[in-house]
Amino acid sequence: MNTTTVNEVLGRINVSDLKTGYYVFGNKGNVWGNTAHIAKSDFSGRTLCGVPMLSSNWARIEGVKTIGCPNCLARYNNQPVSDDYIQQLAQHMVNTGK
Repeated sequence: MNTTTVNEVLGRINVSDLKTGYYVFGNKGNVWGNTAHIAKSDFSGRTLCGVPMLSSNWARIEGVKTIGCPNCLARYNNQPVSDDYIQQLAQHMVNTGK
């Protein structure tokens, strides 16, 4: 019998399964796009993938149940983050001076 879950197929994890000290974060776009991020309690204002947490935490407010950001999931699971994402983040930092 195949016991693969929908979340495993989509590469997501449940918010309730996060380790202690980690929590869901996302703006309205992340809520609507099923791309909520993972944040760490001591991570100084950025998600695990480096996105600044500048908005209200709409993922928490709306009760999002799964994490959908592939780069946060990769970092959370100690896997490499995609080169494309690293290049996009570096360009964003250059453009914004952050």
